[in-house]
Amino acid sequence: MNCWSRQSAMTTGAIGIERPANWFSTGLRAVCLNSRLGNRSEIIMDMTRLVADSSELAGRLKQASEDKQRQAAIAACHFAQSHANLRNPLFLEAFRRLQNRESFLPHEKSQVATLVTQLDDQYFELYKAAEAKREAEEDASVETKKYSERFTQARAANCLFFAMEEDPFAASSGAIVEAMATTDKASELFDIIESILAQVDES
Repeated sequence: MNCWSRQSAMTTGAIGIERPANWFSTGLRAVCLNSRLGNRSEIIMDMTRLVADSSELAGRLKQASEDKQRQAAIAACHFAQSHANLRNPLFLEAFRRLQNRESFLPHEKSQVATLVTQLDDQYFELYKAAEAKREAEEDASVETKKYSERFTQARAANCLFFAMEEDPFAASSGAIVEAMATTDKASELFDIIESILAQVDES
């Protein structure tokens, strides 16, 4: 059974009080993916702790200044990119503009959304190929490595998609959730966001 029900990646929820019911889906996808590669019980315990930590973080993020929220979104993208190593020219150019605090037109966001869909489609096909080999009791290590890489790249692209949102809280919270799914060391991301929130706002 596929551990990630195939849905539009852009529907992933953001952290915080206003998060939709499917907010946890990204985390569950990460657990399902990594359960092939490590101790599933330990991964689930890690996710449980992260969810508990995220409630407090979300509250602080929502109360933060718009500038800090934008900083958090950019930091999340940096974090995701460092783990995904996504070198797509469209992604890199949009990320450069995001760091320069430029605004985006609807069609530019649509281009990034299309990239997310492409990467997710590739991940899904690679996942099915790996499952087929496992069912045939064949070595699926190559396919597993490939779908893991593509999954991570899709999450990095979706992190950028969220970070492009006009609303700074939606941008930061959505970007953080997607960045969390790029690694099993998401607590490191929380530390980065905490350091941003702890900074004194310039008057």
